[in-house]
Amino acid sequence: MKSINSLATSILIFLGVFSCQNILADTYNIWAGSYYYAPATLTINLGDTVNWYNEGGFHNVNAETSTITGEDFYNPEAFSSSATSQTGALIYSHVFTIPGTYNYDCSIGSHALNGMVGSINVVMNNNIDIPANPVYVTFRVNMQNEAVNQSGVFMAGGPWQVTGNSALGYTAAGISGGTPPGIAMQDDDNDNIWEATIPLEENTFFYWKFRNGYFTDWAAIEGAWEPNFAGLGCGYWDNGDRRILVSGDQTTYSYCFASCDEVCPQPPVYATLSVNVADFPDPIETVEVQGSFIGWGLGETITLENTAGTIWSTQVLLPANSDHNYRFIVNGQIESLSSVGSCLSVDPSGEFEPTRLLTTTTDDIEVPVVCFESCLDCGQGFEGCTDPNAANYDSNATIDIGGCVYDMLFSVDMTGYNTASIQTINVNGTFNGWCGSCNELFDDDGDNVYTAVIPLPPGPIEYLYTIDGWSEQEIFGENDQCVVGVPSENDSTFVYYNRVDTVEEVLFNAVPVNCFNSCFECEN
Repeated sequence: MKSINSLATSILIFLGVFSCQNILADTYNIWAGSYYYAPATLTINLGDTVNWYNEGGFHNVNAETSTITGEDFYNPEAFSSSATSQTGALIYSHVFTIPGTYNYDCSIGSHALNGMVGSINVVMNNNIDIPANPVYVTFRVNMQNEAVNQSGVFMAGGPWQVTGNSALGYTAAGISGGTPPGIAMQDDDNDNIWEATIPLEENTFFYWKFRNGYFTDWAAIEGAWEPNFAGLGCGYWDNGDRRILVSGDQTTYSYCFASCDEVCPQPPVYATLSVNVADFPDPIETVEVQGSFIGWGLGETITLENTAGTIWSTQVLLPANSDHNYRFIVNGQIESLSSVGSCLSVDPSGEFEPTRLLTTTTDDIEVPVVCFESCLDCGQGFEGCTDPNAANYDSNATIDIGGCVYDMLFSVDMTGYNTASIQTINVNGTFNGWCGSCNELFDDDGDNVYTAVIPLPPGPIEYLYTIDGWSEQEIFGENDQCVVGVPSENDSTFVYYNRVDTVEEVLFNAVPVNCFNSCFECEN
């Protein structure tokens, strides 16, 4: 561990290699004539002065509101001048103290419509001295979810510095105005990823935050600075700054603005939900929706509005690229959904009732209108299982899209076990995600045989009996005849041995009644 004295020494050395901006300001002239500014476009440095002179006619300089569109120019700083017709006279002079792009026009008559417009790009240079042992570090920040300030994006920070202004006695020292105004970043390809590369001293800590907009002190507008990251996983010291240890092993760092993550979440999207109540038997009083986006408890609902005839709709704001479960409620009656349907989410363990499923993308979505308690609109029929042998056979179903399930009786003999000390006997398998305590077996007649009937889709299954979830489980070997070996996904040399059976498309299925941890019946 580096001692405090040596760390303080390295800090002082590091601070000595940086200097603030020292730019000699220049002055530029623009000439105004009959429907022109010359030059019409100009790039200058922060702190430079621009003078506009009249070469003939009656002109002004307007950088507030576009005379052509009537909309705000949205310049980093607004300004305008009075008009003059005196040839050779100074129309206006402005010192540019905020970086960014400035658009302007002549607001007299139809001058702007005839082409009398101009723009000035004000550039802020980052003059940073190179340290003794430099590592050129590139910082990138994703601003896709932010309205970027007209003046651009900046970062401010530096190494440790002893100070009396911090409760902890030290803070991030400024480099290149690392305290405000900061280091200017660039987005040359307009992809909302802003970037800056700066030389930093190797093997030192660098602290900083990104800032949306140019400001000359810490009292920026609300939301300009990133938040205090303390407690969020990437914040240090009293201001919750970002931090890296400068190393040649990693020279590029990417972040989402105001987040500890590299990838920004997509902005939320609107989803329109609509239900047709034409088949509901009673007069309609209220139509609501409940779901993962609002809650499942009493009173946790969103009220729908009658938008057309028997159609009721609402719009909800949801995270992009995410799944959401929901169901409609009419007159306080929660819809009862089949276990088969193209719009449904069905719990394979049977613990939870079926719900509707909505998957969002990055675009707003209008979910097709559905009939109450159906995945189709009223009059289009009903999806469901049409096989009378299935446990979920629906006599009202007119469209079979698959999804029939068939009863399977699981039975395990616990003879020889002290069941008084056991809370639950469970069955776990491929059909319930090996969930632990999802499916419990019961001994209703006291014969030590624990049973449960579980509706399952047809096909092969693997399973094991367990005690109290996963507190204890059956263990088999390669010589046991009722099991199949399955290599571990994490270690192919380790093999799981699970019971196997097949669910047939018949009225009733049953696995053999074996003793716990055995392929055979209990001896007694």
